[in-house]
Amino acid sequence: MQTRLDPLALLERPDKWYLGGGRATLFAPAFPIWLDTPGFWDEAYFADIRLERLFCVLLLDENGRPLTLRRAVRRWTPDRLLHIYTVEGAPTLRLQEERVITSNDTLACRLTLSNSGAEPARLHLMLWSLQTRQELPPGQFATTVEAVERDLDALSFAHRLHYGQPGDTPAEVYGWGERAAQPQPDNPVVYVALGGNRLPDSWTVNLAESADTSPLWQVSIFPEKFRGGTLAQEMQAEAGWNPNGLLHLALHYVAEAAPGASDSLTFGASIAFDRATALANLRRDMTSDVVAQSRRNWESYFASVPYFECSDPYLERYYWYRWYGLRLLTVDLALTPDPSPAAWERGEANHGLSPSSTLQQSENERDMPLLQSPLSRSVGEGSGVRAAHALPFPCVFEGIGAFRAHISYSAQCHIRETSWMHDRALAMGSLENFLANQVQEEGHPDDGFLPGHLYLWRRDRGFYHANWGAAALQVYYLTGDRDFVRRVYPGLVRYAEYFDRERDREQSGLYDVLDQGETGQEYMSRYLFVDESADTWRKIQVKGVDATCYLYELQRALAVFARALGEKDDAAWWEEKADATRDAVRRWMWDDAEQIFKDVHPETRERSPYKAAVGFYPFLSDIATPQHLSSLRDHLTNPATFGTPYPVPANSADDPYFDAEAEWKGKRTNCPWNGRVWPMTTSHVAEALANAARTLAPDLRPDAAAFILRFIRMLFHDGDPKRPNSYEHYNPYTGMPCLYRGVDDYQHSWVVDLIMKHVVGIQPEPGPNGTLVIDPLPFDLDSFRAEGIPVRGHLVDVIVGRAQGFLINVDGIERVQLPTPQRVEIVL
Repeated sequence: MQTRLDPLALLERPDKWYLGGGRATLFAPAFPIWLDTPGFWDEAYFADIRLERLFCVLLLDENGRPLTLRRAVRRWTPDRLLHIYTVEGAPTLRLQEERVITSNDTLACRLTLSNSGAEPARLHLMLWSLQTRQELPPGQFATTVEAVERDLDALSFAHRLHYGQPGDTPAEVYGWGERAAQPQPDNPVVYVALGGNRLPDSWTVNLAESADTSPLWQVSIFPEKFRGGTLAQEMQAEAGWNPNGLLHLALHYVAEAAPGASDSLTFGASIAFDRATALANLRRDMTSDVVAQSRRNWESYFASVPYFECSDPYLERYYWYRWYGLRLLTVDLALTPDPSPAAWERGEANHGLSPSSTLQQSENERDMPLLQSPLSRSVGEGSGVRAAHALPFPCVFEGIGAFRAHISYSAQCHIRETSWMHDRALAMGSLENFLANQVQEEGHPDDGFLPGHLYLWRRDRGFYHANWGAAALQVYYLTGDRDFVRRVYPGLVRYAEYFDRERDREQSGLYDVLDQGETGQEYMSRYLFVDESADTWRKIQVKGVDATCYLYELQRALAVFARALGEKDDAAWWEEKADATRDAVRRWMWDDAEQIFKDVHPETRERSPYKAAVGFYPFLSDIATPQHLSSLRDHLTNPATFGTPYPVPANSADDPYFDAEAEWKGKRTNCPWNGRVWPMTTSHVAEALANAARTLAPDLRPDAAAFILRFIRMLFHDGDPKRPNSYEHYNPYTGMPCLYRGVDDYQHSWVVDLIMKHVVGIQPEPGPNGTLVIDPLPFDLDSFRAEGIPVRGHLVDVIVGRAQGFLINVDGIERVQLPTPQRVEIVL
């Protein structure tokens, strides 16, 4: 029997700490300060809501004196973070901590006290949370703890938010978009429940004036409130002459370990939209093995994606690492938990995206009555919100920290990646969330506009250009799901019409970028072409190559969708529209002298003097022709332009503003696009090169494979195949990521999609006769095995090896066996 690798074991390493459960809760502090303190004292998130100092666990000896822990071991896998501590002054004691986040949005840690001494050990464990209590100031963002309640087994509280001005955008984009301020919601709230897997021995809740917030015994209320082996058991959440300060919430437990024995306790903080759910989830998790449950949930998730192993360790490990990152940042608030005790016992309830139950629930939910989105004026056909927040469908957030939001620029990547899952709810939701929040009011200038960022409640009117058409079309090609097409078609039409009406008033067939943030590519020379002060976030207008290529692919997709829905006249209209856009790009954007496509001035039709990597985007489709191939041949191998050791810098190396070290005009910048390698752009260029190799120039096939390998190898610390990463941007000469940002596992590109389409060779688009086309590029691999790839209702296996040659199975039946990989077509 074929031995299958274990993705959890494959990804194990000692230098990571990010945890997620596939629902809404995330623990991923960029620069943690208190990682070696048991619990979750560094920041955590519920969707985009940041929560500080949820809890830690302090140890006291039998007499109530604090004990000092020293971490000796750290081991991380996607399902848990393991720490082993020694206890200073007590060499016979050892503490093991296992941190997990459950699929019920519980941040949990299991502590096991082991005693190797000859005497019994009796310790006091203090579960301590420290929350800000304040009057909410007008006109600015603030949070406060309120409505504290005590049950026999738990403490719970409300975490209330107050929004002032419209929310900040994820990047440093001062005044981005220049749109009218949106009204902020009235003090929304989430609830937190704290407790353990046994009844506490004592408790206390005390308000104190603000002081240091370190998780230290000296800072806590324990020196005064723990006497005679018990806490004060006071409920003083509102005390003193004003309500402002720090609220200490504490639960006390006793751990006892006989000689040669151990004692385990589990602690948790559950977060939900209401108190009852938070308490119920806490109790469910505290009465189960949260560590085993987390492992089962991650194993179930990895089983819901195509299996892949490969003789190249970089390809193999990064494939699974990207799937880990996608689940880490998945936010799924749409599903109803299975309340049955049996489901919780099995660990099957609500773990996000199981291959069977989730699909059934998701389809059923779409038949439910729809509520109006809080961000849109009306909800059109196929879009709707089933909750009092803006995320009715499962989706993937872009990153950690400030990027903890559903962002349109990265959503196009997530759709591509998750379209390969057995259940496409995540891929579909990553588009449908935005359509549910689309501005839909006839006659309004923003009719059809899609927000750049979606948060639970915070309003934001930023905007990103995104290739919705190619992403949605891939979902349709892989599923054949006309219901999906029917749901998204009206909103995508409205979006395309918005661009024709507002972004091409000159009727040039080319589309506008109106500030440097809209492309997701700030601080680069391409905007200075139309305004030397564009980097100050002024409003500009430039006909963008990327914006136009995205709209072209949307127009082509709408033609396919219209035809699938039986709208032949509409399909012909979109085809004609797309032809005009294609011809305009070829006429106005191609620079024959410098052999690359360029941005264009909206008034003069003058082409930009600067070369940007978006100039390769026409090769994503049939815009580019054989006469344009010199762009790929000359520039991607030329070190003077884009042929750097690590592909591909966002603008050319001969650009006067080029800087490989993340500096813009001499100042290190957080999001510079003037010479750094951004995986987002490199994903586009890799796809463009592969498409050109298949459709225009077969001799480029080895170059496309080599380009993808160079790209993926960059995504490892120091070239170590055991340490993959995913940062925002990299040095094109050294491959060094922007470590100073601290933003790892940033889902702002696509890699699984490159592996599926170009290593394995599955082409989403049906062949001319509706066939399945499999066409791997020449990666010269000794072997790979890709199994369970869902394509239009079938499961496809593609295997390459010395024994098998090139083997393709469909639904377990051998369909092709050849000596070597080559292009084949299979009738499904």
